[in-house]
Amino acid sequence: MNETNWLPGLFALALAFAIAGIYLLFARKRGAGTPAAPLPEGQEELERRAQTLLDALRELKQSRHQMSPEVYQAEVNRLEREAASALRARDEGRTRPARAPAARAPGASAPAATFFDRHPQLKGAVWGGGVVVFFVALGLVLSQESRKRDDGQEATGRVPPSGMPAAPTGTDLSREATAALERLKANPADTEAAALATHELIQKGLFSDAQKAMDRGLAVDPFHVELRVHRAVLRALRQEVDAARTELQQLVDLYPGAQEGLLFLAGMEMQAGNRAQALDLLERFAIEVSPEQHPPQLVQAIADLRLKVRGADVAP
Repeated sequence: MNETNWLPGLFALALAFAIAGIYLLFARKRGAGTPAAPLPEGQEELERRAQTLLDALRELKQSRHQMSPEVYQAEVNRLEREAASALRARDEGRTRPARAPAARAPGASAPAATFFDRHPQLKGAVWGGGVVVFFVALGLVLSQESRKRDDGQEATGRVPPSGMPAAPTGTDLSREATAALERLKANPADTEAAALATHELIQKGLFSDAQKAMDRGLAVDPFHVELRVHRAVLRALRQEVDAARTELQQLVDLYPGAQEGLLFLAGMEMQAGNRAQALDLLERFAIEVSPEQHPPQLVQAIADLRLKVRGADVAP
């Protein structure tokens, strides 16, 4: 476990205590004057009523378009009269002398003043000090209980260097796929190389190597659309067909770069015997993807499926 540097925290704590002491000192000096005279009896109610009438008058002026001019003017006059009366009563109440406090009964002794009654500024300081001490103690306990993570899931911010698939021997990978694997081996953060290599490895049936390349790419960019399509395809190959179909459908509906998933969905529908759905998916792929990116057998596959679907429709 790394050594804990307490100096910044102790410096901040000392600075907080110094600021609190200065504040208490000046607050005590400001509060040393004569106490404010108490409000006359009923003065708070007069203040509240006057403020309520003034607020009602402002709201009425804002909503004047909702009533006729005669009703509006009558209501304005009424509120102005009542507000003037309330303000007059409030001002008269302010000029009246405050009622003297009731005399203490003979022989009754004044309640004994506590330490905090004699020093009210220290009460807040004690509360603040208690809070600071609590958090300092909590930090000490947590730092003593902390330990280095040893479960292999430490967040280092680096892409794992091991497990990178090499170019498989004995397979007829395309020149682009082989170059993509070499690029991925030299730079694990190259997500485009990871996507190209994963696609080629899936086509060749090298699912384990495809999984490794896909994991490397998603570790760098978890939202890479093409790699997410490949992840769904690999899930389908692991017999997670329903989850893979749902993920592919969401990708092709939400992301323009996920049209490759339409081909995989069409293949899954063909295996399930749903020729009409497979035909719809292939036709959608032919519309949404530019012709230069079409697989060579796409036109023939669509034509064959149309004949089979039409034949199934006219069959008795």
